[in-house]
Amino acid sequence: MKNTIPYFYADLIAIMVPGTVLIAFIRITTLPMPEPWTDLISSMGSAQTVIIPILFAGLAYVFGTLLEALLSSFLEKIYVLAFDRALSKKYSRLYKEPKDIKIENIRPPEDLSRASFGHLISSPSDREKQAIPHIVRFHSEAKMCFSSVIIFCAFILLAVADKYTTYHLIRYIENASLWLFLMVFIILVLLATAYQRLQSRAWYVMRTIERSAAEKEAPDATKALRDELIAFCNSKKIKDTFNKANSYNIKKQSD
Repeated sequence: MKNTIPYFYADLIAIMVPGTVLIAFIRITTLPMPEPWTDLISSMGSAQTVIIPILFAGLAYVFGTLLEALLSSFLEKIYVLAFDRALSKKYSRLYKEPKDIKIENIRPPEDLSRASFGHLISSPSDREKQAIPHIVRFHSEAKMCFSSVIIFCAFILLAVADKYTTYHLIRYIENASLWLFLMVFIILVLLATAYQRLQSRAWYVMRTIERSAAEKEAPDATKALRDELIAFCNSKKIKDTFNKANSYNIKKQSD
């Protein structure tokens, strides 16, 4: 049971919340409810208090699942960027760089990010298995924020179309300009939060592999992956140092 709850919680925040936000925005539009639905709801009587929340919850789950399916590839690209930055900028290297790994043999960040998470999923180690719910939680929170960003952006585009076209798409909202400004601020906050959650996922993956590889009975595959991560860190550091020195020399020559 304790291993099921984190995954249920991840589904709840990653699917239900964006779906609920989307339903809320649909209700602000001028889109009317179909008459058969209206007649059906009115005929339910007191049962509405039970049936309607269940129907809305199911609809939110469907919308959230569709959003997740449509946006998963975009979120994966953002995660690769977050993984790359977390590995090359902020990852604390506790071990010396392995000498048996050549820089040209190191996999690119998109392959290395998938290999790291895939290693934890298929690992027999209890330490690594216990890390999966936390990693899934970070990714689920990022999915929730990113899906909400897309919904907010779509609503802003709808509001712009409502203002500059002859179509009446949104119900009247008092202080609409203030609400639009607030939405833009929320979008920026959600984007920053989604990126930070993805970086947290990357850090947790790397820390788990690092600590698992430090155990006496750690499998060779875990140690090899740990060594590749460290080599990637150092190769990025060397490359960044070279680029900074090169740009400084170019600037100095131009002056």
